[in-house]
Amino acid sequence: MKMTDETLSAFLDNELTDAEMEGLRATLEASRAEAAAAAEKAAAERSAAAAAHEAEAGALRQEASGLRDALAAQRDRAASA
Repeated sequence: MKMTDETLSAFLDNELTDAEMEGLRATLEASRAEAAAAAEKAAAERSAAAAAHEAEAGALRQEASGLRDALAAQRDRAASA
């Protein structure tokens, strides 16, 4: 059943036939299930994006640490020369 303002108003006012009420309930339940699935998908995507971001940040921290170590070793060599 198609949801319109008029249909929803009739539903709330209990002006629909039993079959129309059931049709609208089924439509509302399907919409709720679709919204829940979309929310779950969005949460999974956010979680995956956060994990990817953290992995990239970890790699950058590791690279920065390696560069610091290399610079420190270069300074030590220059100081002892």
